[in-house]
Amino acid sequence: MAPIDRELIHETLALHARAYRLLLQVGDAARTEPELLSLANEELLSDARTCSAWLSAHAHLFPSGALAGNLAALSGLLSSFLHTSFHVKRFEWQGSIVQAELRTGAGREGVRASKRRRHRGSPTAEALLRLCRDAGLVVHSRELAKLAKAPTLRRDLHVWCYAVGLVQRSLGRSEGEYDWEHWRALPWEERKVLDADMVWAARERLVLHMARARRD
Repeated sequence: MAPIDRELIHETLALHARAYRLLLQVGDAARTEPELLSLANEELLSDARTCSAWLSAHAHLFPSGALAGNLAALSGLLSSFLHTSFHVKRFEWQGSIVQAELRTGAGREGVRASKRRRHRGSPTAEALLRLCRDAGLVVHSRELAKLAKAPTLRRDLHVWCYAVGLVQRSLGRSEGEYDWEHWRALPWEERKVLDADMVWAARERLVLHMARARRD
C-alpha cells in the first residue's frame, strides 16, 4: 500500500467535499423524482463497487464536469456517506414511492465494520501502524497502545485517523463508521477549516512522539 503523503491528503479532502455535494444533489433531484432514492438505487449508491456506474448513468443530474477526475475515489467516498451520516426515508402509497428524502444519521452498518469486530481489529491501531511504516519507525505494539490512549495526543489522533479513514474510503476499503467517530470528536470550529496542513501537522507530532517512544 502506497504511503499517505500530504498531496494525497489534499486530494482526498477535496474529493470528499465533492462527493458530499453530489449526494446532496441526488437528494435534491429525488424531491421531484423519488425513484432516484428507491431501495434498489440506495443499495447501488451505498456500495463503492456499484456507485461509479450509477453516477455515470445519472450524469444528467449533475453540473458539467462534476464527475471528472478520479470517479472511483469519488464514488468510494460518496457511498460511505450512507454508512456514516445519511440514510434514506421513503414514503410509499399503494406500492409506489411518493416521497424519498435524504436524512442525517447512519441507517446501515457496513460489512467491513462487522468483519473488524470479529477479528477485534482497532482502526486507531491500524492507522498508527501505517504511520509507523510510512515514517520508517518500528514501535512495539504496547507503546502504540499507550499512545492511542494518551490524552495529550487525542486531538492529533482524531485528525490523523479521520484522514486515514478518508483515504481508505476513497479506495473502497472502508465504509467510514470509525473515522466518523473521530470526526465527531473534533470541535466544530476545527471541522469547518480542516485541511491538509492541519492533518500533516498532526501527523508530524504523532511521528515525533512515536520516535521518542521507540528510544525510551
